[in-house]
Amino acid sequence: MQALAGTRAVLFDLDGTLFDTRADISAAANATLRHFGEAVRPVEEIATFVGDGGRLLLARTFDIEVSDPRIDTFMPVFLDHYVDHAYRFATWIPGARDVLEALDGAVVGLVTNKARRVTEALLELCDLPRPFDLVVAGGDGVLKPDPWSMHHASTSLGIPCAELVLVGDGPQDVGAARAAGVKSVAFTGGFHPAERVRLLPADVVVEHMGDLLDWARALPRK
Repeated sequence: MQALAGTRAVLFDLDGTLFDTRADISAAANATLRHFGEAVRPVEEIATFVGDGGRLLLARTFDIEVSDPRIDTFMPVFLDHYVDHAYRFATWIPGARDVLEALDGAVVGLVTNKARRVTEALLELCDLPRPFDLVVAGGDGVLKPDPWSMHHASTSLGIPCAELVLVGDGPQDVGAARAAGVKSVAFTGGFHPAERVRLLPADVVVEHMGDLLDWARALPRK
């Protein structure tokens, strides 16, 4: 992990990095399809739509353009269902909870494209081993891969971007980190094909979240 030297704080993506949320997301998307008289879609298909925020998820689910004004009607139905079932099927990504436990006393943030309402509902139910020092969610600003969330985290934590590391499973995460001068860890066991993740220009690539345990234990504490 020499490429991550000088780290003072760790930021985590949520979906596909800390939790497998595909079944809950798909259930909410299919509930929205049913509500508007459309046929449901397979969980495996909807899972490929995840990562770029709720609006783009619904655009892909309904096979319409993200600029389509109907999405403004679909979103409340989707979010209401998801908030009510935020932790029905979700499970921890193997090793992720252990890494968070190992980071007890360190500065740790969450940066997700998931809407804040759903993010907070999920975090309230999932028995976190430690609280996050910062939560940046969808709707707070421009979504990843834009670097806004990285700069916001840096300012909020009072830690330069060069001393932050973002751990995520997709191109949105690596793209946001690189654009802001934040180091990145790409995790191959999330929602994106492993072969695609291995090609991302991340500073470190890990196959299992547990690969970060020794590094996490060695990070400086507050």
